[in-house]
Formats: sequence, structure tokens, C-alpha cells
Amino acid sequence: MRVARLGLAVALLVAAGVQGQPQSAVPPELGVPPELGVPPALEEWRGWALDGHEHVRCPFFYASAATRRGDFVCAWPGRLQVVADAERGTFQQTWTIFSVAQWVALPGGERAWPRQVAAATVGGANRRLEVVLRDGAPSVRLPPGQHRISGVFVWRARPVAL
Repeated sequence: MRVARLGLAVALLVAAGVQGQPQSAVPPELGVPPELGVPPALEEWRGWALDGHEHVRCPFFYASAATRRGDFVCAWPGRLQVVADAERGTFQQTWTIFSVAQWVALPGGERAWPRQVAAATVGGANRRLEVVLRDGAPSVRLPPGQHRISGVFVWRARPVAL
């Protein structure tokens, strides 16, 4: 069904006269390349055409075929800073999220669960985030954009590893 939608969307775009636009490194069978000019009359259909293929708007690994979802990187971590003492620790990390919301893993674990986790977007205020256990790690879901994540750990004895 989604492949048929993508084929129809690409056919509509070609019929609308955009075949002369520069092509992306993203193979056409994955959907409409993000930088492809779309006529105003068809712009409202972009989301529908990319439904389930939003990852094609993310950067992809060098020398990959950019044909599989795993070839694309939709969440890019920045430097992780951790400060710890005998009773507590703090962390900060930046993340860049491309295209669609992504789950990102936080430092810590079940024995050193991150608390008071908040995110600030560029130019925005801090907002609290709900931390959930996902794939064995404390994680948060972030919308597209640049985020600075911060949090606190409290422990009786500093763990050997986070």
C-alpha cells in the first residue's frame, strides 16, 4: 500500500513538471527527496507521500546504499558531560533530531536512574521529560530539532559504570 502511494506521489510530481529538478542521493524508490521542489498544488500531499518513509529526510552513512532504514541517521548525539561525586551525579548532552521524533538513550540504568530530566531547545526554555525503560536503557523521545538534555543521579554509593 505504501509503495503504491509513493509511486503515485512520484508520478504526480513528474506529471506536474518537476522532472527537471536536481536529483538527491536518495534513491527515487524510497520517496520524494526532501530538496525536490514540489509544486504548491501538491505540497499538502508531501506528508502522505512520505508516510512511513520519513527517514529519507535524515542524513545517511557515507558509502551506504541509502536504500534501507538502517542506512539513515535520524538522531545524532553530541558530547556527553558527566560530573559525579560520592552522593550524586549530573549529566548534560546535546542531540540533533532530524525529520521525525526519535527515542534516545540516556546515561544510567536501573540502579542509577536519571532524575529531573529536562530538555531545552535552541532558544527555548527547559521542559521536563518522562524517562522510560526502552531496550534496556533509560530513554526519552525527542521531536525534530536541537536539544540540550540534562539530568541528575542520586545514589548511596557511586556506581562503577553508568
